[in-house]
Parts: sequence; structure tokens; C-alpha cells
Amino acid sequence: HQFSTRMGGTSSEVGLHISTRSDGQVSVAGTFSGTADFGGTQLTSNGDIDPFVVDVDGSNGAVNQVKSVGGPSRDEAHDVASTADSLVFAGSFSGSINVLAEFALSGNC
Repeated sequence: HQFSTRMGGTSSEVGLHISTRSDGQVSVAGTFSGTADFGGTQLTSNGDIDPFVVDVDGSNGAVNQVKSVGGPSRDEAHDVASTADSLVFAGSFSGSINVLAEFALSGNC
């Protein structure tokens, strides 16, 4: 066991997919509703359910960064994959969403 950390809020938050990189960093994709806290960064969903991707330090669980995309309807995360310098997030959405979410995956994010 390396670390344990709690993230979330008072509504529904679900971590669905995990990806690890060779540098020990861990990315988790999932869904949330309402407002959720990810290591001191609060996200508020844009509608029913929105997807999130959180990047954490694999040695201690500290949040490097977190992003969310979503529109007014139900939007979901289906998978996350990463290499040393890139992250791919797959999901589904209803209606329209803003998908411009940029992660910096070099060094200590």
C-alpha cells in the first residue's frame, strides 16, 4: 500500500478508470455531480453528471491537477490512458460540451 486519499463532495463521485505512467504518476477518470473537492481544487458540474480527470503523484497521492468537461446534460468518462507526455480521455456526452481541457504532463505537472 503506497497511499490513500479521499476526494469528492456530498453528491455522487465515481472513479472509473486508472492509468499509470512510467514516472509513477497516476491519472484517474470518473464522473461527478454537484461540487467535489480534488486535493484543494473544487469543481462544480455544469449539469447532471460531468466527467473528470485527476492526475496525482503516485508516491504520496498529492493532486497535481484536475480537469472537468461537460455540458448541461449527462456526460461520462469511459477510459483514460497515458504515456510519459500525453493523456487520452474518452467519454460520451449528450447535447454539446466544451472539451478544451489541457493537461501539462511534463515533470511535476
